[in-house]
Amino acid sequence: MNINWQRSLLKPWLTVSLFTGCLLTLTEFKCVAQITPDSTLGTSVIQQSPNIDRIEGGAVRGVSLFHSFQEFNVGEGRRVEFAPLDGIENIFSRVTGSNASNIDGTLKVLGNANLFLLNPNGILFGPNAKLDIPGSFVASTASSLLFKDGVEFSATNPEGLPLLKISLPIGLQFGSNPRGIEMQNVNLLDVEPGVTRALVGGNVTLDGSDLRARGGRVELGGLAEAGTVNLVNKDGNFSFSFPLGVKRSDVLLKNGSMVNVRYKKGGDIAINARDFSLTQGSQLKAGIGETGTASSLAGDIKINATGTITLADAKSFISNAVEKNGLVGQGGNIDIQGGELSVTNGAQIYAGTFGEGNVGNINIEIEGKALFADISNERVSGVFNGVESGGIGQGGNIHIIAKTLEAREGGRLETYTFGEGNAGNINIQTLIISFQGEGVSGSKLVPTAVYSEVGNTGIGKAGNITIETDTLSLKKGARLESTSSGNGDTGSITIIANNSVSFDSVSPSGEAITEESQKTDKFASGAFSRVERNESNKYDTRKSGNISISTRKLFVTNGAVLTTSSFGKQGAGNIHINSKEVTVTGESPAAFPSGIYSRILEGGAGQGGSIVIDVDNLYVTYGGTLETSSLGNGDAGSIIINARDTVSFEDISPRGKVNPIQTDKYSSGAFSRVERNESNKVDTRKSGNISINTRKLSVTNGAVLTTSTFGRQKAGNIDIKATDEVKITGEGANTFSSGVYSRILEGASGSAGDIEVETGKLYIADDALILASSLGNGTGGNIEIITSKDLSIRNGAKISVESEGTGSAGNIKVNAASISLIKQGAINATTESTDGGNISLKVRDVLFMRSGSRISTTAGTANAGGNGGRINISTPIILSIPLENSDISADAFSGQGGKVEITAEKIFWMEPLSRDELLQRLGSYPLKPERLSANDITAISQQNPSLNGVLAINSLDIDLNRGLTPLPSSFDDPSNRIDTSCYSTATSNSKTPSQFINTGRGGLPPSPSDPLNDDTTITRLATINNQFANRSTQANLPKQNNNQPKNIVEVQGWTKLPNGRIKFVSQTSTATPQQNWQSSSGCYVR
Repeated sequence: MNINWQRSLLKPWLTVSLFTGCLLTLTEFKCVAQITPDSTLGTSVIQQSPNIDRIEGGAVRGVSLFHSFQEFNVGEGRRVEFAPLDGIENIFSRVTGSNASNIDGTLKVLGNANLFLLNPNGILFGPNAKLDIPGSFVASTASSLLFKDGVEFSATNPEGLPLLKISLPIGLQFGSNPRGIEMQNVNLLDVEPGVTRALVGGNVTLDGSDLRARGGRVELGGLAEAGTVNLVNKDGNFSFSFPLGVKRSDVLLKNGSMVNVRYKKGGDIAINARDFSLTQGSQLKAGIGETGTASSLAGDIKINATGTITLADAKSFISNAVEKNGLVGQGGNIDIQGGELSVTNGAQIYAGTFGEGNVGNINIEIEGKALFADISNERVSGVFNGVESGGIGQGGNIHIIAKTLEAREGGRLETYTFGEGNAGNINIQTLIISFQGEGVSGSKLVPTAVYSEVGNTGIGKAGNITIETDTLSLKKGARLESTSSGNGDTGSITIIANNSVSFDSVSPSGEAITEESQKTDKFASGAFSRVERNESNKYDTRKSGNISISTRKLFVTNGAVLTTSSFGKQGAGNIHINSKEVTVTGESPAAFPSGIYSRILEGGAGQGGSIVIDVDNLYVTYGGTLETSSLGNGDAGSIIINARDTVSFEDISPRGKVNPIQTDKYSSGAFSRVERNESNKVDTRKSGNISINTRKLSVTNGAVLTTSTFGRQKAGNIDIKATDEVKITGEGANTFSSGVYSRILEGASGSAGDIEVETGKLYIADDALILASSLGNGTGGNIEIITSKDLSIRNGAKISVESEGTGSAGNIKVNAASISLIKQGAINATTESTDGGNISLKVRDVLFMRSGSRISTTAGTANAGGNGGRINISTPIILSIPLENSDISADAFSGQGGKVEITAEKIFWMEPLSRDELLQRLGSYPLKPERLSANDITAISQQNPSLNGVLAINSLDIDLNRGLTPLPSSFDDPSNRIDTSCYSTATSNSKTPSQFINTGRGGLPPSPSDPLNDDTTITRLATINNQFANRSTQANLPKQNNNQPKNIVEVQGWTKLPNGRIKFVSQTSTATPQQNWQSSSGCYVR
C-alpha cells in the first residue's frame, strides 16, 4: 500500500479530531486535538478501529525508537497503541507543538518496550486514563532528552537524529518554566511487576488518583527553572538525580491519592520536590504485599524536598511494611530529607511487619523544624516503627536529624514490638527539642512522647532512646519512655544536651487532685525506663534500662520525674546525670513531687538501680526527691552525689497547704528505702547507700537524707564528705525535722545503717537531727563525725543513735576541733528498753555546753531495762554555764549504770554526782539529772543502788565545787597598795616632792604582801619582742646563787649620760639634775 495514500486517507479523520477531541482541563492546559505527528521522524498514525489508533514508523536507532508529534492526546474511551518493531527496548516520543497532552483513554505499548512521553507544555491524565504498558513509563515536561556524545532529543527545537547508534538517555533537560503533570481521579495500574512509573515535570499533582508499580519504582518530581535531571537505568528501572542549587517544583497528593509499589520483593518510591504534601487520606505504600522468601527485600521510600513536607490528616500516611500475617520478606527503609516537616492531625510515617521479616529503618533529616502534633480520634500523629502482633522479625530504627524538633498534643516517635523480635532504637540529633502536652484519641489519653515498647504480647527487647541536642524541653506530661509489659527488657535512655534539659509539670489530666494523680507518675513529664506487671510471665527475667543525661543544666520541676522501675526479676536500671547544675524542685497541682527515682515494684526482684549525679551544684527543693526503693524482693539501689561546689536539700513547700488525699507526703531529700512487703516471709532486702561528696552541703527546712528498711537486712549507710561545711537546720511545713536518718522501721529486724560525716564545719540547729535509729528488732546504726573545725549543735538539734524497739542503740564517735552544744543541743545514744550505745568525743580545743544541752547514753528511757552506755570524752576544756542544766549522763532505769570517762585539763561548772548525791538534791524520784538546774555528770541506776555505773574523771586541775574560783568580796583601799617603806622628799631643785604611782591595767593587782601562785595572771605592761617571747621559759631563768646577798644601797639621785640614758646614783653630790625632770626619790630596803 502506498504510504502517501494512506496518509491522505487519514487526513479527514485528523481534521475532524482537532474539533471533536477537545477536553476541559485545568486552566494551564489548552483545548487540544488527538494525535498529530510532525514531519521530523516519519511517525505515522493508523486507525485500527473507530476507538483504536496505532502508532508506527518513526526513527530507529539501535534498540531505540523515536517518535515526534505535533499534538498527542488520548480521548475518553479511546486507545492509542505504540507498535515498535521486534527488538526495540525503548520508545522515545516528543510533542513539538504548543499544547499539553491530555490522556483520558488507554495508552498501550505492544511488546515490552519502555515508553518515554515528552511534552514541555504539560501532561494531564484524566479520570479514564489507563496504562497498558508492560515496560517502564516516563512522562515528563522536560524540553529534551539528553544522550551521550551531546546528542539531544528536543521537543522545543525539533531536529532529525544522527544516523548513529544511540544508547539510553542520561538526563532530562528542562527549560526556564517547566509545566506541570496532573492525574485527576486516575487509577493507573501496572501490567507487569518490577517496572518504573515516573512523572517528572514542573508541579506534579495526584488528585484522587492511584499510581501503582508492583515491585517496581515510582518517581515523582519536578523543577521550577532550567536545569538537568540526570537519569540512571538499572535493569530497565529508571531513577532520577535532581540537581543541587536549582529550584524545584511541588509534588502534591490529595483526595485519597495513593502511590503503591508493594510486592513480594522490591518496590521503590522516590519524591523530589520543593514542597511535598499528603493530604485528605493520601498515601505512599511500599513493602511486602505478597509472599516472598526470607531473602526477599522490599524497596525504599525516599523523599527529598527543599521546602516543606506535609502529612496533614488521619488517613494520610507513608508506609513501608510487611502488610499481612503469613507474608515473608524484609521491609525496606523510609528516608526523608526536607527543609521542614509537618505531621499532624493523625498522619503517620510507619514501618512495620505483620508477617515474617525484619522491619526497615525510618531516617528523617530536616534542615529546619520537624513537627508532630494534634492527634485525631482515629490515629496518633507521628513516626512509628514496629513488629506487630503475630509478626516475627527485628524492628527497625528511627533516626531524626533536625534543627528543631517539636511535638505536642499527643505527637509521638515510637518503636515497639507486639510480636517476636526486638523493637528498634530511636536516635535524635537536633539543636532544639520541645515536647508538650497530651492528646485524646477516641477515649484514650495519649501523652506526647518518644517511646519504645515491648507490648503485652511481645517477645523481645524495647529499643534504646538516644538524644543529642543543645536544648531539650518536655512539659505538661510529655515524656521519653522505654517500657516492657511483655517478655523483654526495656531499653536505655541517653540524653546529651550542650545547654539544658528541662522536664516540667504534668499533663492537664494530672492536675486534678485524685488518688491516681497523687500516687502514680502516669501524668508526669519526664524520662521513664520501666518493666510493667505481666502476670503470665512466670519466669520473668526482665530488667529495665538505664537513664543517662549529660548537660550543662538539668531541671526536673513541678511534678516531673526521671524513673527506672521494674516488676521483673532482674532489677531496675541506673540513672546517671552529669551536669554543671541540677535542680529538682516543686510538685504537681495534685501534690505529686518532682523527683529522680529507681524502684523495684511489688512482685519485682533483683537489684534496684542506683542514682549517680556528677555535678557542680545540686538543688533539691520544694518537695523535690531523689529516691531508690524496693517494694518487691530486691535490694534498693544507692544514691551517689559528687558535687564540685554545692549540694542543697531544702523543703520550703507552702505551709498550710491542704492535701485531702495524700496525708503522708514526705519532704524534699534523698531516700533509699525498703518498703513493707507482707508477702515476703524470707525478707533479705537491703536499702542502698547514700554517698555525698561536695564542698558544701545544706539540708534545711524539713529536707532529709534517709536510708530505711522494713526488711530483715541492714539499712543503707550514709557517707557525707564536705570539704568546707555541712549545715542541717530547721523543720518543714509538716513539722518534720531536717536531718540525716538511717532507720529500722517498726516490724523490721535488720540493723540501721551507719552515718559518717567528714567536713570542715558541721552546723546542726533548730530541731534538726543526725539519727541512726531502730523502731524494730534490729540495732541502731553508728554515727561518726569528723570535723577539721567546729561542730555546733543548737536549738534542740541532736546527733543521736536510738532504739525504740527491742534492738540496742548504735555508737557515736566524734573527732572535732571544738564542740558546742547550745539550747538543748544533744548527742545521744539512748534506748527505751535495751542497752544504751556508746559515745566517744575527741575534741582538740573545747567542749562547750549550755542551756539544757545533753550528752547521754541512758538506757530504759521508757522505764524499762537495759544498761547505760559508755561515754568517753577527751578534750583540753569542758566549759558550761552555771545553773543551765546541761548534763552528761550514762544512766539506766533498772539496769546497770554506764561509764563516763573524761580526760580534760579544765572542767568548768560541771559537777559529778553519785546516785546518793542526786537523790539528796532532788529529794524524790525519778532520779533524772535534768530535774536539777545544775550541770551534772552521772552514771547511775535509778531503780537499783547496787548497779550504779562508773565516773572516771581525769583532770590536771579540776575543782569539784563546779570549778569555781573565789573572788574578793570587799572593795580595797588604794592606800593599802602603797609600800610605806618608801618616802618622798623635796630636793633643792624641785618645788614638789617625788611620787610613786601604781595605776594598774583594768583591775587591781595582787597586794605586795600576797604570795605568788601558779594561777596568777600576768598583766603585760609592754609588748614583748618576738625573739624573746618565743624562747623557752627554762632557758631564761638565772642560775641559782648561794652567796650571801649584798647590801642594797639606796638610790640618792640620777644623772644623764652623754648618750641620753639615765643612770641612778647613790651620791646626790654627783648627780646632775635636769630641768623639768622629776627629782629622785629614796627608798629604804624592805
